[in-house]
Amino acid sequence: MIFNKNVKDNKLFNTIIIFLLLIFILVALYIYRGLQNKINVKELSFINKELTIETNEVIKLNYQSEPNYLPSNFEWTTSNEEVATIDNRGYLKTLSPGEVTITIKANNMEAQCIIKVIEK
Repeated sequence: MIFNKNVKDNKLFNTIIIFLLLIFILVALYIYRGLQNKINVKELSFINKELTIETNEVIKLNYQSEPNYLPSNFEWTTSNEEVATIDNRGYLKTLSPGEVTITIKANNMEAQCIIKVIEK
């Protein structure tokens, strides 16, 4: 009978420990995501404000930030996905002739680059 009580107590103890570990992991993830989204950018600009590129090309758009953050820390957008697309690492793929504005954002700062896409 005493042995059974200890087994029940151990199961309860283990359940509580697992529950507390799960809460700890969830809180750590919440804090990490919050810190990841709160980068403190003081300056942000593209190296080239305007570029002319042929269709079916892939290039990495170069930018400067102070402090220097990885491209994945920023939000990258294109004004026209039919002309060119941009991924979260700053790689631009030109699709068809036209003009597109690429915007990079962080906090309240943003920079823009105008891309003119011409036929190959």
